[in-house]
Amino acid sequence: MLQTEKNKTLALTHGFIWLLYLCFMCSFFVIVSPKNAVINIQAIMLRSSVFIASQMLLFYTNHLWTGPKFMLTKKYKKYIGYTFVLTLALTFLIFILSSHNLDRLLNGDELKPFTSGRAFRKGPGNRLFGTSLRLFSNFVLNCVPTLISSLILLIRQNKIKENETAALLNSNLQQELKYLKSQINPHFLFNSLNNVYALALSNSKDTANTILQLSSLLRYNLYDSKESSVPIEKEVEYLENYIEFEKLKDEDVANVQTQYAGCQNFKVPPLLFLPFVENSFKFARLDLEREGWIKLSITKKEQYVIMDLQNTIGSTQPSHNGGLGINNSKRRLSLLYDNDFDLKYGSKGGIFSVQLKIRAWD
Repeated sequence: MLQTEKNKTLALTHGFIWLLYLCFMCSFFVIVSPKNAVINIQAIMLRSSVFIASQMLLFYTNHLWTGPKFMLTKKYKKYIGYTFVLTLALTFLIFILSSHNLDRLLNGDELKPFTSGRAFRKGPGNRLFGTSLRLFSNFVLNCVPTLISSLILLIRQNKIKENETAALLNSNLQQELKYLKSQINPHFLFNSLNNVYALALSNSKDTANTILQLSSLLRYNLYDSKESSVPIEKEVEYLENYIEFEKLKDEDVANVQTQYAGCQNFKVPPLLFLPFVENSFKFARLDLEREGWIKLSITKKEQYVIMDLQNTIGSTQPSHNGGLGINNSKRRLSLLYDNDFDLKYGSKGGIFSVQLKIRAWD
């Protein structure tokens, strides 16, 4: 239905433009007619109609056949050959049809569309020149619709290529985003299973609760995180559940402070903050460092969301230090926000800090 309306609008637009062109040619023929000559409206309309018909034939032949078949497929020799022969043949045909009698036309007795009648009235010596000039001017004018049609085709093809390139690029980016997000789950699961394993080794009574907490976290990972964006309330709830899950690893782990301000009525990409929080627990080693601590703050200021995260750096570091979470997060942020974000991180004085500033989504 939408395509039908679009085609109808396009057809009406073409018809309106050709009607304007017809009015212009009628006016032109009146202007170039000899002074004091009797204006034959019927003859002018007929000549204008024949001229416009030839222009339409050249335009749509190029637009629907020679252009797509030869020019757009880079068969330039065939395109130039067909176009030249067609334009030249049509020029001669219209030249002949525009006169009742060729001899009378050469004598200047007919209305001339592209020059005044005086050019053909100076004697037989000027007849060939006048006829040649008229044929040449007709040929040049007949090239105009072909050129316009070719320009439209090239612009349209370029637009199609741009759209295809953009669609392909977007598809590739979406695939990469899915890949990066898919890596979060195994990375998270790997760290989480380490926690459960440590509890199982110590025969902790919290092992069952930890597995239950883990199942809740995985449910969010598997279902809610499939969306391109989630409400900030859900993301904050997930982070709180994750922090509680980490605390179950050791009952003495308590020095974790969180603060959330303005975290409502906007959306963020799912699991965006998790890799940073994971790294905090991983390198703070709160189960071994009793003086260690983690501070997490997520605040909305105007249209921006700011995450501040700090943690002490434990004296004993884990054997795995591949930096997968941070590297994936940086790449994911680049794809999601087209580099319209601010990420700063580094260590100083035994404290590792991360600050992330992103635009809140509606």
